[in-house]
Amino acid sequence: MLIKCVILQGALSLDFCALSTAKGMELIMKKIFIVIISIMMLFTTVPAFAQTQTDENTGIVQNDHQKNIMRAYGLTEDEINNLTLEKLRDVMNNGKIKYPSYLVKETPSHKNNLTKDLERKIKAKGLTDQQIDALGDMGFMPEEIVSLDTENIKDKLKDTEIPFTTSVLPSVTTSATPPSGYHCVNQVPDNGGTDEWFHPNVDVSTAAVDFYVEASKYAAKYIFNDTSLSNLRYSYYLWGEWGEDANTTWCHEGVDLQYVPNNNRAVRLNMKGNVTYSDGYYLNVYDPILKVTYNYQHLTNMPTFTVGQYLTVGTIIGYQNPGDAHVHTQVESGNCGTTIYSGRDLNLQCIEPYAKMIYWI
Repeated sequence: MLIKCVILQGALSLDFCALSTAKGMELIMKKIFIVIISIMMLFTTVPAFAQTQTDENTGIVQNDHQKNIMRAYGLTEDEINNLTLEKLRDVMNNGKIKYPSYLVKETPSHKNNLTKDLERKIKAKGLTDQQIDALGDMGFMPEEIVSLDTENIKDKLKDTEIPFTTSVLPSVTTSATPPSGYHCVNQVPDNGGTDEWFHPNVDVSTAAVDFYVEASKYAAKYIFNDTSLSNLRYSYYLWGEWGEDANTTWCHEGVDLQYVPNNNRAVRLNMKGNVTYSDGYYLNVYDPILKVTYNYQHLTNMPTFTVGQYLTVGTIIGYQNPGDAHVHTQVESGNCGTTIYSGRDLNLQCIEPYAKMIYWI
């Protein structure tokens, strides 16, 4: 810009005495031509310059879906229209859900509907309440628990702290004491379980839990590219939930999403960013816009990714590992590089993932 202004200034320094000669006229015409070209260059480059300066605050809220996420957080239309990147990051990381109805678009078909008949049949198998919850946390529907034989039940519960034996009587129950400060949710929608406990940092208001489940469902539909709810499970192990795999000393760092047919289903990336870690089973991708790292676990047949490689929304990042029978996703604050929080303690270190899981899809 400075160079162009100097050129313009020099071009305007006309020698009017030279007008009396032909050579002088030629010189003046050249200077006028330079002036015209300089002016044209100024007007054509300003928009590009302005775009560069405002890239980070342009197109932050691009569609009605993203606007509805902001509305769910309680932002007004004026706040949405004037949203800055700094404000977006603050809302996504520190905001509280106020109006989940902006995201809830359909009546869930997997509401907890444990009938008295199913409950009676499950209890007849000699399962304790904790064992029933453990199977539910693994993704089994009530009717599927009924169909499991004794050997299958033993196999499913063998690695938990509550192994199943045929000597257990229906009237006998065992229950661990939740960690201090944990909050109980009496019923998590869409077959997410009853009397589920969550870390003290998790908002367990009805509005918040409804949003968690709806966002997880939205993400599962996209990640597995399937809108059939009978093929998807998404609410049985949420962020901050206590007792992963019935272990009383673990706190879940993310959300488990399951493609029920478990047939090596392709997994689509639900965000965009740069790869920071990839080993064929785990994948970390950093989002420079929201400044968070997405971590994906339990993948198989993952393409070869290099650190720094930019991935776009919809990229196939691998397939659901049949052995784990679900995909785990969690969100970490900032660029975490190779860091992956395991969840094998009671320290919830990942941040609330739900709005981040669905913002770009």
